[in-house]
Amino acid sequence: MADTETADDARDTRAVGYDRLAIASITLSVVGLVLAVATWAAWLLLIRPTPLRIYRTGLAGPVSPYMDIVGRTVTYVIGSLWFAVLPVSVLSVVLAWLELRLGPRPESEAVARAAVVAGAVALLLALAGAIVFSIRMGQAPVIPLQNEGA
Repeated sequence: MADTETADDARDTRAVGYDRLAIASITLSVVGLVLAVATWAAWLLLIRPTPLRIYRTGLAGPVSPYMDIVGRTVTYVIGSLWFAVLPVSVLSVVLAWLELRLGPRPESEAVARAAVVAGAVALLLALAGAIVFSIRMGQAPVIPLQNEGA
């Protein structure tokens, strides 16, 4: 009788530890998803593709060198957020996978599966954003800091 109670207690303690993996994975995946969506919103609101064409054709008029530095800094900060979301979303998927592989209880299995889905969506959004950022930085116009010929 004592051996059965000890085995049940050990199994319950082990399951409680794995529930923490499910909670950690869902927390990380939701944070990564919110950060990826917010980064996309900031990118689409602040870094539009149309000013790039306007600056290249010269329709916008003279551009201050300080505004160019500020614009590039904002672009780099927003772009680096996508690269920060990548390891967060991968970690959330790995923790959820560990929860599912190491014997979840029925309550934590649904949480772990939701974490996998949210983490995968965050990973795809961050990966797409990192690709867009890399392409944008490769096409950024070069605006001289001094007026040529003056």
